[in-house]
Parts: sequence; C-alpha cells; structure tokens
Amino acid sequence: MTCRSHVSREAPIKLCATFIVMLCAPHAVRAEDAPTSQPASQPVDIFGFVAEEYAAITLGSARTTTLREAPTSVWVIDEKTLRNTAAMSLVDSLRMIPGTLIRDYSLSNPDSGLRFWGGFPDVQTLVLVDGRTMSSDSIQLYDKTLLNLQDIERIEVVNGPSSTLYGPNAFNGVLSITRRRPPRQGDRATAQIDGGGVVGAELTPGAPYRLLPYTNAYTQYGHGWGSGGVQLSVGAQYTPTFGYHTDSGQILTLPGRRVSAMLDVVQDVNGWNLRLQGDFAYKTGILEIIDGGPNEQLDYAFTFTVEKQRSIRDDQLTLVTSFRSYTMHYSPRVALPAPSIIFASKTIETKGTYNLPTFFGNTLAIGVLLRGTLNDCDAYAPIGKTLLQFGIFAEDNYRPIKQLLITLGLRGDIHVSQGQGNPFQFLSFSPRASIVWLINQEHSLRLEYASASRTPSGTERAATFVGGDGQIFFVGNPNLRDEVVHSVGLSWLGKFRWLSVRLEPYIAYALNLVAPNATAYNDPTTEYLGQPLYQPEMGGRFKLPFYLGTIETPIPGAVARIDARPIENLHLFLQYTLVANSIMHVAGFGVDYTWRSFAVSTQVFFHDQAQADPTSPTDVPGRVIVNAKASYWLDAKKRWQVSASVLNLLDIRWFRFRTPGTFAYRGESNSGEAVGPRFWATVGFFYDRP
Repeated sequence: MTCRSHVSREAPIKLCATFIVMLCAPHAVRAEDAPTSQPASQPVDIFGFVAEEYAAITLGSARTTTLREAPTSVWVIDEKTLRNTAAMSLVDSLRMIPGTLIRDYSLSNPDSGLRFWGGFPDVQTLVLVDGRTMSSDSIQLYDKTLLNLQDIERIEVVNGPSSTLYGPNAFNGVLSITRRRPPRQGDRATAQIDGGGVVGAELTPGAPYRLLPYTNAYTQYGHGWGSGGVQLSVGAQYTPTFGYHTDSGQILTLPGRRVSAMLDVVQDVNGWNLRLQGDFAYKTGILEIIDGGPNEQLDYAFTFTVEKQRSIRDDQLTLVTSFRSYTMHYSPRVALPAPSIIFASKTIETKGTYNLPTFFGNTLAIGVLLRGTLNDCDAYAPIGKTLLQFGIFAEDNYRPIKQLLITLGLRGDIHVSQGQGNPFQFLSFSPRASIVWLINQEHSLRLEYASASRTPSGTERAATFVGGDGQIFFVGNPNLRDEVVHSVGLSWLGKFRWLSVRLEPYIAYALNLVAPNATAYNDPTTEYLGQPLYQPEMGGRFKLPFYLGTIETPIPGAVARIDARPIENLHLFLQYTLVANSIMHVAGFGVDYTWRSFAVSTQVFFHDQAQADPTSPTDVPGRVIVNAKASYWLDAKKRWQVSASVLNLLDIRWFRFRTPGTFAYRGESNSGEAVGPRFWATVGFFYDRP
C-alpha cells in the first residue's frame, strides 16, 4: 500500500484568511495573570527536585496559576528533574508522574497512557508540544520520533478529562511538552555522549543473554541577539533491536539507528513573535506495532507560528496562528501485509483568548478555535481526508474571598470530516466546575467536576484499510459517535514541616467507548457492514477487528504522592496509582541526594494488574524495575559533568498464560524479545553565556 502526497492548498489559504481567536496556548499566557496571593513561607517540594507547589503553571486553566490553586490536577516535571533521573526516553521520565500507566514490555516500543487507559500517543490523550496540537485528527498519528529527550525543558500533565479548555481528544488527560527555546541573549552550547549496553536475548530454547551495545550523541547550540535567537540540535542513537520472528520462524537481530535534528528560530517584530521550527528524524530497525517487524521510517515537519499579545488597560487579547506540515515515510524491511506508506498532513490552527477586566472577583476568559487538517493517505479513504474543527469556550474564575476559588467553564466543539454524512455527528459540549479552598498557607482542598469528548479516529471510522496483499486490514464503523467521559475528583495538597502530601481519589463514567470487536479465527463470521474481515494467511487466534461504540463503564481510581526533604540535600518520594476497574496498582519510590558536586538518585517502580487485553494469550500481572543515576561535576563552574546510569537494574516480570496452571517469569513480550538491564555512561558539556 503506497500513498502519495497531493494535498490541495486551497483550504489552508482560506483558513489563513480567517483569523479567529481561540483557546489560549499554554506557552502564550502572561505571567502577570498569576494569582497575587502567594504565601510568604518558603515553597515546599511537592514534586521532583525543585519546589513546584507555588511555581507558575500554564496547563489546566485559562490563566497562569499555581498547583495549589489550579482548578484541575496538574503534575510537573522540570528540566532539572529530567536531567537527574535515569531515563533514556520520554516514556521513562513519565514514570515519575502518578496516574501515568506505562506499557513497555518491549525495548523498542515503550508506551504510556494517562489515568484511565490507552497508549501514548493515543487517541485518548491530547499531546501538545510548545502549545501546538501534535496528533493528526485523522488517525491520531503522533510523530514522537521527532522528539529528543535532551531538547525537552519542561513537562506538564493534566491527569483527567480536559476538553473544556483543549477540545476533543483530551479524554483522559493532556501531555504538554515544552522544548528549550533559543536564548534571548548570548550563547548556549550543550554536548553529550552516552555509551553502554543492553542485556538481552532472543527467545529461543537455550539462547543465552548477551550484552548489546548502545550509544547516543547529542549536541545543541543557540545564539540570541536580544530581539530573537536561533538554535540547532542534533541527536544520534544506536539501539539494539532483536527478537523479531519472521513467518518462517527465523529470528532477525537488526540494530536500530536513529538520527534527529531540530532548527528553532525566534524573532520579535513590532510586538509579534515569529517562530520557525524544522524537525527531522530517521530511524531503522525499530519494531513497530503496525506490522510487528523491522522497518525504515523518515519523519520531517515544518512549523511556522505567529503570536501576538495585546494589552488594553487590564484586558488581554492573545492570538496564535500556526501552520504545520508533517510527512512520514514508512517502509518495512521485510515482506509484510503493510508495505510502504507515505502519510502527509498539513494543519493550520488559529486560536486565542480574551480576558475581560476583573469584576467583583471574577476573571472571565473567552476563546474560540479553528483548525483545519488535510491528510493524504489513500489507505484511510474515504473518511478523514479533510477535517475541520470549530470550538468556543468560556471560563470564569471567581474569588469571593481570598481563600476560596470557584471555576466554571463550558466548551462546544464540532468536528467535520470529508465523507461524514451528518454534520452534527461529532458535536459535543464539555462543561467543568471546581471549588478550591485554600485552608491555610500549608493546605488546600479541591473538588472538581470535568468532562471530555473524543472523536473516533479515521481508522475507526474508515470504510476500508487495505493491506499490501489486497485484503481488508480493518473494517471501520462510520456510525460511531464521540466518546464522552464525566469525572468527579477530590484533591488535597498538604505540608507538614518537611513533608508534603498530595492525594487525589476520583470516579469517572465513560459513554460510547470505541473498542475493537475481535472475532475468533474459527468463528464463521467473514464480513461486517458488507466488508470482509481480514484473515491472516498463516492463521491465528483472531480475525482483525471492526469497531463498536456502545460500551459504557465506570472508572474509579486514585493517585497519591508523598515528598519528603528531612535535610536540605536529601529528597524522597513515594507515589501510588490505583485504577479500580482493571484492578491495576502502580507504586513508585525514589531517593535523590546532592553533596557539593556529586548527585545520586534511584527509583523503584512496581506494577500489578489482574486484568489484561482479552485478545492476548497471556495476562501480565506484574513487574518490578529499579533505575539509578550518579553524576559528578568536574569543575567549579559546572560546565563538565560525568554520570553513570542504569535503567532496569532489577527487572522482574511475571506472566500468567491463559492455559490453566501455566506461569512464566522474566521478560517474554508480545514482540518476542527479552530485555534486561540497560547500563550507560555519559560525558556532558554545558556552556551558557548571557
């Protein structure tokens, strides 16, 4: 199956001419809008290595606020935490956030979801990078290949429904990634090289474990000239990929290589902020879910953003318009049912917010959105070629007294795509409400109601998805409606001297959930909605699915985190996540200590789940992993640093096969690989001249 890019340019031109205001982008909110009632006491470590309880956050509210005053559950990972935690990928670092559900039973396919379920990037999690929506509205394809962990400066996560501010697909949360911007003045340079290995083995009888080499190189240079700046980043990785089984039973041990680059240019022109970003990534040998085999993939994107903030007395009008062109070339290296794919996407998005003057303790923000996406891939025809999304929201933050904050919000969205018969099929409304009680300077309590919608992806709605052999790969359901979730949560943030606590129980109820209805291979059903079901030539347990959207389910759960700093240089945390409907428990513990130029940290994570994918031949009820990192600055100016890290130092996984009485330990995964500890050492150079 080969799809070529011949996207019409007429729609983007028309969209550019329509300059509407919309929901404020997280990076475009002014710091002056932060609440002025800051406690006089010293901030407490509520997350990670730095004080975040009173730090300004831009996610989860139409205005800049703080964690203790935010109307919804927001978690933050700052740059220092990212650098001091043992992590090789973005997914590794997300383990630090309670409520994040990690699925990385394969070295080459780490995945995560927020609060409820779903993979990252998943259709139920909205991903923002520098304030822009990154998922494709057609198939929710998120080009995480373009991200380099070293380019990330800050991560903010909303755990829970967030459509009131962010529109459809913020179903179980929002992941907002802020990359390092070019310096405003002076020069900045970073360079580092990693070297190490991964312990692994092919899953064949008697196959020994062996050390597979791992290397990574990264460099970044930025220069600022006052009114703007330019920054170039380049990263290269070599990661072993192994354990892939071909149809003939042969085992391939192909290495995975990845090269990525980012060019970022920012310029202020008469109060307008212009930003040009170019991203490029190439990888080969990495196992992919789409066909389970090694491949070559080239991703590149071009983004141009225009921002304008205008203040009229106490009013604020913020406008953001961005154009993004993204192309993915995907080509498996072996003959599989899904050969070469070229997917092209062009998106123009205009958004903004207008903050009315404060009156009687009210801060009212209104905004509207227009997003148009043109996708080109014949595999998803006829639905999902051209998509338009319109949205409008209003949010009122009311402070009747200093200790009480009330937030009310409502949003309406309509999502129209080519081939969609009923224009109101994907019309949704997303209300929210919260009450935050600032008990005192040490404690706050929040009661929140939130809702969200999720528009089914092009794959789920498409009439056909044809494989390279001409057979129908998926059968979509054009009658699907938006998924909807309603959630009520209670949150408490408290501080007791050097101890801080955060506890958040919640209960949600989901409607119209879209789920694949897998048909057993021996079932006589051969078609659905007039389309034949895909039946693999080699046989199997299930025929590939069609989609249903009638499931309703309650989703209770809770997250908790305790941070302690008994002495100045010692920090400890303990966190816990419960998803009751799948009886899932995720616990984490960590310690970090700094002394002069020396820093060390370790994290332990435990995962337990009693219910797994019903289409899988195994349950995966548990896993324990241990990560650690030690760093040392070689000079007094802290420009040269060496570090030693280990990911999965201890990695124990146990599997329960559906055959009664069958049980297995250690590392068998659906992609056929076993992964042991990952050891590596890093030498880094950091230079910053204002």
